[in-house]
Amino acid sequence: MARVRRNFCHTCRACSEDERGVADILAIAFMFIVLVFAGVLLHYYSVTPLRAATDRQLSLKSGHIYGALDKAQVGSYTLSYLRAAAENLVLAQPTVPGDYLRSRMDNTLEYLRPLEYAVVVSLTRENAQPWVLVCPSGAGQPAAELKQFTHRGVVSVTKAEAAGERVVLVQVAVTFFRLP
Repeated sequence: MARVRRNFCHTCRACSEDERGVADILAIAFMFIVLVFAGVLLHYYSVTPLRAATDRQLSLKSGHIYGALDKAQVGSYTLSYLRAAAENLVLAQPTVPGDYLRSRMDNTLEYLRPLEYAVVVSLTRENAQPWVLVCPSGAGQPAAELKQFTHRGVVSVTKAEAAGERVVLVQVAVTFFRLP
């Protein structure tokens, strides 16, 4: 069988294998650049849903902490943490003493929160100073640039007055944020 020599240029026999090699290297280099660029784009778009899932998980954690404080009872008292804190804010003689409540709530939040996150529980009502508990105690209020996850709710407390009973609504906010 005869050996056929293949050339890229059919008009002349001057084209050599060296010219074909340069074209192949340029094509491979271009494909590599396109591959790297496509990999960067795919990586960027694949991480975006992970951030959204992480944010949703932390938002659910904030709701979980709120629910735990709303359902769990303070020591031997038959009041939930949030109800007892609302009574401390509204009533002159609350059922649970304030220092005992803060100590127990701090221990509970220390158990519930992840290590690198802080929790701020804030209860407010009209014309009164807010009742705030920060865990850990040295964390302070969250900075504006930090991502925060807040779960809000309302606790009602019946207050006895000379004119009768009055229902006071206390706004509750549980804010969950990463420690700097």
